[in-house]
Amino acid sequence: MNIKAIAFFIILSWIPYYLTARSTELPERFIAVERTKSNQTVTYTFKPGRLLRILNNQGEKIFLKDYYLAETYIYTSVGDTILFADILHIKGPVKGNAERKVLGATMAIGTIPIGFNFVYMVAWGGGPVLVAAAPFIGIMAVGINLTGPRKFKSKNDWEVKLILPEQK
Repeated sequence: MNIKAIAFFIILSWIPYYLTARSTELPERFIAVERTKSNQTVTYTFKPGRLLRILNNQGEKIFLKDYYLAETYIYTSVGDTILFADILHIKGPVKGNAERKVLGATMAIGTIPIGFNFVYMVAWGGGPVLVAAAPFIGIMAVGINLTGPRKFKSKNDWEVKLILPEQK
């Protein structure tokens, strides 16, 4: 190999470093919910850029994808302001929710063969098929619901907060 080829590969190896270097922009802010129960604090952070569904004190349902966060309120791209204290419930995808999604998918997929065999045996014996299938349909619906976004209600002591990422 000649010197030019080696120098070219060395220069190419530095490109990812420069592309992923830290920027001097302000850190991104995240909206989160937090609950303290029996001296244990649980915090869930919503994924940025994903759809949030909010119900406020006036009963308005607000759907947000583009929003800006301040210390105590959400500023929407339309120009509305939603105070954190006015939020009755908020629904959206959260970070660190993989175990819940795996459990839901396992429940939904696992009920198919078990439910099919049970309902088949009931139908073969001449029993009520709809009554036999109802529990399995319910378990499947719960499993599918677990794979979706989470809903946090203020009446269950969930408090909406602003989170800044920790400086490293």
